[in-house]
Amino acid sequence: TPDFSGDPLPLAGTQWHLVSFGEHEMVVFDPATIEVTAQFGDSGVAGRAGCNRYTTAWTRDGSTLTISDAMAMTRM
Repeated sequence: TPDFSGDPLPLAGTQWHLVSFGEHEMVVFDPATIEVTAQFGDSGVAGRAGCNRYTTAWTRDGSTLTISDAMAMTRM
């Protein structure tokens, strides 16, 4: 983990793991049994959501991260 310098860290080359979502736990989710990941590349993000895979584009403008809703994914 790099030391915080005050500058935004690059997203490309990082992998995220979902641990919770929803303000009031709207969806039952157990990260111990369902792994949800996001692997960031230079301009795209891909990952797994349970047995399914997805890929889409992302952009960053300052501190704002935008993930495209034009997503390709499997439906298993």
